[in-house]
Amino acid sequence: MPQKRNPVGASIALAAAVRVPGLVATMLSAAVQEHERGLGNWPAEWETLPQIVMLTGGALDAMAEVAEGLDVHAERMRANLDLTQGLIFAEAVQMALAPALGRDTAHSLVASACRRAAAEQAHLRDILEGEPRVIAVLDREALASLFDPAGYLGESRAFVERALVRHPVPAG
Repeated sequence: MPQKRNPVGASIALAAAVRVPGLVATMLSAAVQEHERGLGNWPAEWETLPQIVMLTGGALDAMAEVAEGLDVHAERMRANLDLTQGLIFAEAVQMALAPALGRDTAHSLVASACRRAAAEQAHLRDILEGEPRVIAVLDREALASLFDPAGYLGESRAFVERALVRHPVPAG
């Protein structure tokens, strides 16, 4: 099917992710030290370590190819997030409320608001803005910031910039 883009690179990386932990277990078992490192353990490392390196290198190469062919449609991504009516941000709200209300109370409050938002087909933020216990802890600005997807990027921009400084993309 010419319209399909098969995730071959991703499947290669996943296969490596399945195999490497077993090989790491072999390395850890071989690391048991006897006095003056006896003959029994270290030969197991001879084949195992190169296999780990080859699988990891293959996974990195495959994922580099995946990343090069990636088409990002930010508007579509945002529309997909918006389809959840804010429910995707429920955990962040719960975590922000927990220090003041307690974990169980915050969980119960947000879970109830989620059920109500789903039943009313309303945005979770709108439901929470009408909840006095939420507004007592989070003003409207703080609540709105919890529903901003950009707030979930953390230090990713700094990580990318640091990686690009260390490994510049060749011109071409």
